[in-house]
Amino acid sequence: MFDGNGTETNDMGGVVAGMLAGTVDWREVDRKLRTIAKKRAALDAEEVQWVREAERIQIWKRTGHASMLAYLESVFGYTPKTAEDRLRVARRLEALPQLTGALADGELPYSAVKELVRVATPGTENAWREAARGKVVHQIEQLVSGHHRGDLPTDPVDPTIVLQKLLLELLPETLARFRETHAWFNKAAGERLDYDRFISALCEAAIAGVGGDAEPRRAKYQIALRVCPECKRGTQDGAGIVVPVLPSTVARAECDAQRLGDLDPKTGELQRTTQDIPPKTREYVMNRDNHRCQTPGCRSALHLEAHHIEHREDGGSNHPSNITTLCGGCHKRHHEGTLRVTGTAPDHLVFEWPHEQSLAPPDGSRFSRAERREELKKALVSMGFKRPEAGAAADKVASTMEPNATLEDCLRQALRGFAPTARS
Repeated sequence: MFDGNGTETNDMGGVVAGMLAGTVDWREVDRKLRTIAKKRAALDAEEVQWVREAERIQIWKRTGHASMLAYLESVFGYTPKTAEDRLRVARRLEALPQLTGALADGELPYSAVKELVRVATPGTENAWREAARGKVVHQIEQLVSGHHRGDLPTDPVDPTIVLQKLLLELLPETLARFRETHAWFNKAAGERLDYDRFISALCEAAIAGVGGDAEPRRAKYQIALRVCPECKRGTQDGAGIVVPVLPSTVARAECDAQRLGDLDPKTGELQRTTQDIPPKTREYVMNRDNHRCQTPGCRSALHLEAHHIEHREDGGSNHPSNITTLCGGCHKRHHEGTLRVTGTAPDHLVFEWPHEQSLAPPDGSRFSRAERREELKKALVSMGFKRPEAGAAADKVASTMEPNATLEDCLRQALRGFAPTARS
C-alpha cells in the first residue's frame, strides 16, 4: 500500500480495509504476492544450507530427537514425506550451485527444484535450468519423468522408470490398515519406503506368502519374466499387460530364478522346471545369514534374494561361500553398478559404493585416458556388461569424462544406447 505522498506502508489493516472496500489495485496485490514468493524462495535456499549443516553436526542427537527426519518434523511441522524430500534436496543441492542460485533468486520455486535435483548433475544442471525456465511445476515434472540422473533434457525417455499414477479410494478403516502396514514394512526394512517400493514389497509378500520369504528353499523369482536371449531386455506380465523392466531387474532374476522348461524341439514335450540355486543351498545361505541383508548398515529382513558374489558367467559356483543374502534394494543397486560386493561369504565380504568415488586420483592429479577407461570398464562388468561390451562402452566415453566426474555420472553416460547383458 502507498500513502498519499506515494510512500510505501506496511499497514496490513489498511490493505484488508481496501480489499473489503474494493479499492486495492490488482497490481498491488500481484506485487505483494510476487514479493512473498521471492522471500519464500530465499528462505528455502537458506533452509537448505542450514539443514546440511544440521545433518553434519548431527543436531538431532543434541536436541533429543531420534533422527534428522524426526528433528525436521518437530521443528518445521513437516510430514515424514516432506521432511524426507527436504533432506534429499538439501544433500543434492550441495553439488549444484546453478540450481541453488536459481532457488535463492526466486527464478525457480522449491517445488520445481525438488524435481530437477532428481536428474541434474554438475555437468547437466545448467541445461535443466534452461529447460525449466518459464515452465510451471507440472510441466517440469513431465520434463524430468523418464530420465536418469545425469541425462540431458533432450535425451530419450526410459519407459521403465516413468512413474504411473494409481488413484485409490479407501474406506477410513482400510486407510488406517494401509498406513499401519506401511509402518510395519518400514520397520522391517530399517528405512522409510516410498510408495513405489512399499507397493512392490506388498505385492511380493502376497505372492511369496506371509513375511515375504516364507519358503527359503524356493527361488525368489517366479513371476512371469521374459528375457530376450540376444539383447537380454526383459518384460514382465501383469494380469493382462506387458511392461518393460530395468536391466537390473533382469540381472537380479538371473541370480535367483526358477526357470520354466522350454519345449523340446525333438519330442515336443516341456522340459522340467529347474532352479538356479539348489533349494538346500538357498535354505542354508538364508539361515546362515539370519534372514537379513548382509550389506553393512542395511537391516532389511524383507524380500531377500540370493546373490552370486562371483557371477556365474565369470565362473562363479553355487557353493555357499560364493552366495550371500541381499535385500531387493541392495541387490538392485549392485546390478546398477552403485554397490560392489566382493570376497567370500560369510566372514570375508567387502562392500564398496563406487558411485561415491571420484574418477580422479586422491592427489588431485588426473588419470590417464587408459586408467579412466579401466576404472569405468570394471564398474560396467560388475553391473552386467560382458567384458568386450564393457570395453567398448568405456572407450566411447573415456575421452570425454570430466576429471572430477563421479563414477555414477560416467556410468549413466556409458549406458545410453547399451543394453547390459544380465549376469548372476
